[in-house]
Amino acid sequence: MYDRPATAAAHDRLWSGVRDRLRDAGIEAPDSLDRQTPIREGWASLDLLLGQICNLPYRTWYRGMDASLTVLGCGDHRLPETPCGFYHSVVVTRPGADLVEAARRTAYNEGLSHSGWGAAWAWAHQAGVTLTPTLATGAHAASIDAVASGAADLAVIDAVSWAIIRREADHQGALENRDRTAATPAQSFITRHPEPEAVRAALAAAIADLGAEDKDMLCLHGLVTHPEAAYDLPFPPDPSAVAQ
Repeated sequence: MYDRPATAAAHDRLWSGVRDRLRDAGIEAPDSLDRQTPIREGWASLDLLLGQICNLPYRTWYRGMDASLTVLGCGDHRLPETPCGFYHSVVVTRPGADLVEAARRTAYNEGLSHSGWGAAWAWAHQAGVTLTPTLATGAHAASIDAVASGAADLAVIDAVSWAIIRREADHQGALENRDRTAATPAQSFITRHPEPEAVRAALAAAIADLGAEDKDMLCLHGLVTHPEAAYDLPFPPDPSAVAQ
């Protein structure tokens, strides 16, 4: 979920560690990561060995409905004032924008994104702000660009994506972090392998053995498992219906 040009090499090294441990355990594992299969197709693949999924599509499509899919855990991203294995989103506008007015022209990545839409909707409800989704961008980076360029006035961005993307593009002066959403389970690592505990152990060990630079690059410092009840979160409305 966080694979970008700047993080690709670190992800490759993480996968190498997972792969070698799986092979040592007698589990077949491909040489390299699959960057061609569309992500939703990957989640649905019956031979999924390791993937990562946002908790809104997981809750919408798989939780309690797909016994072959196992959640291995969530990354420890070491986000400020956020428990291990959880994440939050940041509310961004251009500097000095009126937050209430800005929310009336909101960019969001997609309606099935927890960090970009579900958390945004919950934040707006809590803050007493009327959130009007006017632009679906398809990606957090595109939502950041939309606000920076004036195509939208507000966006709610996964804090891990925000940390990674800010290293790649100079939006520091163009955007201002105005608030943050509540913490919820972070992106979940998943598998359909019949030996999920072996996959979990290989992933946890590979993360632990990453070099400090790779851990910082990926904002990934450990693997945390949550009780199932941690995913008991409300579903947001369809953004297109809200816009209408």
